[in-house]
Amino acid sequence: MTKTVFQNLRELVNSMDEGKTKDIHKCLERCWKEFYIIEKDPDIPSEVFQKTRKLLEEITVAIEAYEVGAITVKEFNRIKVKVFEE
Repeated sequence: MTKTVFQNLRELVNSMDEGKTKDIHKCLERCWKEFYIIEKDPDIPSEVFQKTRKLLEEITVAIEAYEVGAITVKEFNRIKVKVFEE
């Protein structure tokens, strides 16, 4: 289940790299919906759940900051690397 969240996050940052910003919020919303589904799954260890939540929160904040120019491309790329390391 968390694999789908990470796949969607990868899709999101790839679309940002390609300049396809129209789907950013839709993809981010889909990631959060999937996260809320795994939140209710008793078979997922709490450390996976916590790690996924932290990453989603960080990506959400980073995207919002990037869109308004509050962080640089370099800072955004640092966060993006985290997504691809998962």
